[in-house]
This record gives sequence, structure tokens and C-alpha cells, in this order.
Amino acid sequence: MFQDTLNQLTERWQQLSARDQLALKWLSGLLVVAILVFGLISPLHRLLAGHKANLTAAQQTYQELTRLAPLAMSNNANVAVSATTDLNSEVRKQAAVNGFDIQRFEPDGNNLKVWLEEAAFSAVIAWLASLEERGIAHTDLVVDQGAKSGYVDVRVTLLP
Repeated sequence: MFQDTLNQLTERWQQLSARDQLALKWLSGLLVVAILVFGLISPLHRLLAGHKANLTAAQQTYQELTRLAPLAMSNNANVAVSATTDLNSEVRKQAAVNGFDIQRFEPDGNNLKVWLEEAAFSAVIAWLASLEERGIAHTDLVVDQGAKSGYVDVRVTLLP
């Protein structure tokens, strides 16, 4: 089958005039070049440019973080949190460190009301201790037994 097609193309090629054969050779060459440029080189060039832009952005971020690192390291970890948004972020960060998620929270003036469900009791105690180390006190603490042994439901108001 392939041999038949090749034979037919060879016969058609030989029937063309020398000028038509030359034109077909040039057009075939241009087609190959166009396929290489628009199908391979151009997409690779765009991909490379995108990666270079990502690298530049990452390097700028790295330089900014490197510049801010000494400032962040010099801050005292025991400084009390003053704003509600800072309180919220610190509470969420410490909850993640202790391995659980906050189910619900509600700002209450400068305070923050927090609800936990099915949290390990030991993790809750460690969480409250880590918050106290950072100057965040708690009040109105209600701890109820959870559905599973060793787990509790907690409602607490945190003070900066």
C-alpha cells in the first residue's frame, strides 16, 4: 500500500516540468521551515520567556524576604498582639501548628470568640499554652465532651 502511493507520487513528480519541480522543492522547503518556526521554535520561545518572568518574580520575592528576615527575627515573640486581625492570624497559625482547624470565629471588639469541634484535648491545651506564650489570654472557656474519646468541643474568648 505504501509502495503504491510512493510509486504514484514518483510518477506525478516525473510528469512535472523542471520549473514546476523546482517550485515544488522551494515550497516544500518553506513549508518545513514554517512548521519548524511556528510549530516548534516559537512555542518554545514563549515558554522560555514565561519561565524567565517567573524566575525574575521569584528572585524579587526572595530578595524582599531576605531583606525583611532580620527585621522579623528581631521582633520579640512574646509581644502582645494588639489588633483583631493580628489576633485572628496568630490564633489560626497556632491552631494549624497544633493540628486542628477553627470551625468558627467571631470578632468581639478587640477580643475574638472561637469555636472548635472535635479537637483533641491535648492539642487544645497545647494551643492555649502557645497563645499565652504570645501574650494572648483567654476567658469564658467552655469545654464539652466530644463524640469520640479524647476529643472536645470548645468555645473560648481570646483577649489580646
